[in-house]
Amino acid sequence: MKSVAQQLDIEELISEIKGLIQPSSPKNSTEGPVQFKSPIHGDWKNLGDFNLSMKRHHGGTGHSGVDMSTSGGSPVYSMGPGTVTSVGENNSGGNTVGVQHPNNIWTYYAHLATITVQEGDQVDSETVIGTVGNSGNARSSWPHLHFGVKVNGSWVNPSRFFSIPPYDQDFAKNPQKFQSRWVSDQAKDDAKSFNLAQHKGMNSTPTSLAEEVRSIDTILKLAANFEKLAND
Repeated sequence: MKSVAQQLDIEELISEIKGLIQPSSPKNSTEGPVQFKSPIHGDWKNLGDFNLSMKRHHGGTGHSGVDMSTSGGSPVYSMGPGTVTSVGENNSGGNTVGVQHPNNIWTYYAHLATITVQEGDQVDSETVIGTVGNSGNARSSWPHLHFGVKVNGSWVNPSRFFSIPPYDQDFAKNPQKFQSRWVSDQAKDDAKSFNLAQHKGMNSTPTSLAEEVRSIDTILKLAANFEKLAND
């Protein structure tokens, strides 16, 4: 009969092997109600409402989020607990981040000046994911966050999750009367110098093949130890 110590050693090895071959569940994947907050924690102005049928000045149709305006360089937070699923750049949204939340809720953050998270990061409503900017097709616009929410794959009004003030026409006509364009010269410089490729390279991970080789090697070593313990 094996000693208690031997039994614990075997159980620890089994646990390690399971950890290598079974994907861990995200800590934010629990079902049930989740607390959400506005991605801008301070004051902000509504520069554009959610409206999927509106005609756009560039000829398109629909505005799938709300434009939340505050001084460039202000922190942008995740709306709630979740996992960063995308960190990217495109012509319309500029620097963008996507976050998957529990209950099939996904949030989109666009026109960011800088990005501070990486794909796979676990975040919550106190995690800064980037800063307000005017990247993408908003380069000639006042700095703002374009924020969108999808539920089960369809765009929904963000007002379902936090309070949104009405569109402010006076602000839209003369934003500099109400806000500074940037929180500081440093924030403006950071926006100019931000490079997405460099940012994503900061936490570059080994190739999947290399990871698989290391995992297999580790499993083989654990298996050898397991066999030795089992035969003692």
